[in-house]
Amino acid sequence: MKLNRKLTIICLAIYATITLVGRFYFESKFGIDVATSLALGIAFIGIPGLLFRVGLLNLNN
Repeated sequence: MKLNRKLTIICLAIYATITLVGRFYFESKFGIDVATSLALGIAFIGIPGLLFRVGLLNLNN
């Protein structure tokens, strides 16, 4: 199954919003330092990267 360009952009926007709000919430609640914050950010970028590699997300028409 491949998502078309429009659905891919919508899914990425929703994912980015959820992870950004979640990171701000958990980082403020648990007092996470800068290095851990960067590591979390890189890890969360890996999930859509994997979905692109598998072929589920697609930015081509």
